[in-house]
Amino acid sequence: MTSVIAMAFISIFSSVYISELSEFDGAAINLSGSMRMLTFKTTSQIADYQNLPSEEKLTHIHNSISRFEKKLNNGILKIEFTQHKDIAIEHGYNTIKTTWQEEIRPLFKQAIQQQIPIDKLLLNATAFVDLIDNQVILYQQKAESRLELLRIVQITTLFITLILIYICLYSVHYKISIPLKELTNVAKKSTQGDFSHRVNLDQQDELGLLANTINAASDTIEAQYANLEKRIASKTRKLKRSKDMIELLFDISNQTNQSASGELMFQPIIEQLAEISEISNIDLCLLTPQGEVPFQHLVSSPQQLLLNACVKGNCATCHERQYVYDSSSKTIQIKFPLQTPTVRYGVLVVNLPEGALLDPWQSQLFKSVADQITLALSLQGKSHQQRRIALHNERSIIARELHDSLAQSLSYLKIQVTRIQKGVDKDVEKESLQEIIAELREGISSAYRQLRELLTTFRLQITDSGLQQALNDTLDLLQQRTEMRLSLDYHIGNIPLSPTEEIHILQVAKEALQNSVYHSKGTEASITIGENADKSISLTISDNGIGIGSDPQKVNHYGLAIMRERSTSLKGEFNMTEVADGGTEIHVRFKPSYLYSQVA
Repeated sequence: MTSVIAMAFISIFSSVYISELSEFDGAAINLSGSMRMLTFKTTSQIADYQNLPSEEKLTHIHNSISRFEKKLNNGILKIEFTQHKDIAIEHGYNTIKTTWQEEIRPLFKQAIQQQIPIDKLLLNATAFVDLIDNQVILYQQKAESRLELLRIVQITTLFITLILIYICLYSVHYKISIPLKELTNVAKKSTQGDFSHRVNLDQQDELGLLANTINAASDTIEAQYANLEKRIASKTRKLKRSKDMIELLFDISNQTNQSASGELMFQPIIEQLAEISEISNIDLCLLTPQGEVPFQHLVSSPQQLLLNACVKGNCATCHERQYVYDSSSKTIQIKFPLQTPTVRYGVLVVNLPEGALLDPWQSQLFKSVADQITLALSLQGKSHQQRRIALHNERSIIARELHDSLAQSLSYLKIQVTRIQKGVDKDVEKESLQEIIAELREGISSAYRQLRELLTTFRLQITDSGLQQALNDTLDLLQQRTEMRLSLDYHIGNIPLSPTEEIHILQVAKEALQNSVYHSKGTEASITIGENADKSISLTISDNGIGIGSDPQKVNHYGLAIMRERSTSLKGEFNMTEVADGGTEIHVRFKPSYLYSQVA
């Protein structure tokens, strides 16, 4: 080990020493290269100066010459022959310096004074650059030789280190490695639960003592582990069974929650129930609330359908007895009714061989599944009932809207037609008839407009984007039909409104805003909705038009009765006022339904 450490120190020392020698190699190469570039640059500047002399160009030339001499006299270029006695580099450096002082610099001065042509200067500068190139090559070769020396030293020390390591490992192998390997193998087997292996090691040292201790511990643990393994296997089966039961109940609950009407896929549920309960013969009979014959009969295994004792058409007594013995098939039927206190939906029948009984966990599983199916069927029934109520309410709303708007317009048109008929019978003047016809035409246009508005209202819906977006969409639609400036000020984004409340708010706002657009003759209309201090909600629709007046026919014509009825449905207050400066303001104030649920 000492030898290995010594070789490591030698390797490190040699690397540091050679690195110190190479410290300025890169800088010397860069300086030499920059001198070559500066030579050509100075020559180019002189050529430019000869073409067009100026003091600024002359200053640049003198600066370039000064920079070249500064680089030439840099001590980095002299390190190789002043400290390391490299004769070739010294000779090349002296040649470059002599050529510069005796040839190139004088030529530069003559060229500046335009005593020689630029071609001659360029020829001598090119030869001078070749000398610099040779010097750069010498610096590069010196740096490469040092790197090569470093590689040789590193490879040599590495090879010697490997030989020393091999010798150490070889001596350790038979004294430590083999015993430790055997101990490790036994320890690995023990961690895997196999305590049958023993350590065969006959040594009177620490490793021998450790081997004997491990063998004694393995004997004790092996006996305990066998007993523990049996208990774990039993627990594992119970846990897996519980997990499967929970997953089945969760799947049923998840299907119920995801379905809008509580619909379930019963056949996969029955098959999965049979697999978890380890009972292959299970029936599910579904009845209507008033029915005696099942409309759907499902079995866990199609092969059991013909042999099954639950015969279609004989389900009236299924709820009367929980345990029934069928002597023909020699099976015991255990029945789990699917019913609420008021409604019967069917029965879940478990068929057991004669003499068999359900374990407590199986009874609990069947009861839980029956309860979940009952809940799903109950939700499905409630959903159907809610759809019937919603359809009835929707038809009532349509009838009310038609009666309050289009029906009255048609009655008005009927009256006008009667007037025309009487005028024709009495030979009334044509001008009088034209006035009635004009009123009739206006009434028809109004009825058609009301019909279009009703169609738009009936198509109105609030998407997942919420009430605010629905109000914005209404404003955008009306803005396309008018030059009035319409705006919305919405401040109830954090209040939970029911769908019914949202529809009523939207309808009232739309009806009032349409009145402003079509009848107010104003320039601005706005919707403001916010929460008051007592947590009630205020909806205000205002315009700066001519006002609605006090004519009862106008009041009815503008749909105020409908808006009042919707405000009443919200359990709120409806007010309409004339603005002093001109215009109309409709105000609805109500408390949202969530406040009533908190009180309850």
